[in-house]
Amino acid sequence: MSIVDLAIKLGEAFNKGAYSSVIKNDEMQTTITQESRTGVYTITTQDAELIALLDQGIVEKAPVTMVKPMTYGVVSPGVYTVPGHKMEEILEQRPFDHL
Repeated sequence: MSIVDLAIKLGEAFNKGAYSSVIKNDEMQTTITQESRTGVYTITTQDAELIALLDQGIVEKAPVTMVKPMTYGVVSPGVYTVPGHKMEEILEQRPFDHL
């Protein structure tokens, strides 16, 4: 297999693949994926505080959409989407105290 063949195959994977990146945080029971073609982030979480913030974002007309509500006991984890450029805007709001 030549490097050109590899490049073609990787190009196919990116073009036909569903996701370009995955962030997984087991402690927060949260997975964030970014769709390679649209740039839309999908957040799947069971973290109660993150769920509350995402739900509050929906109420406050933030660019957050609930995809599929799920219920497990007292915590109602869900699946949310955020457009890629809006996710960048949200992340830019972080204070840099943690650095």
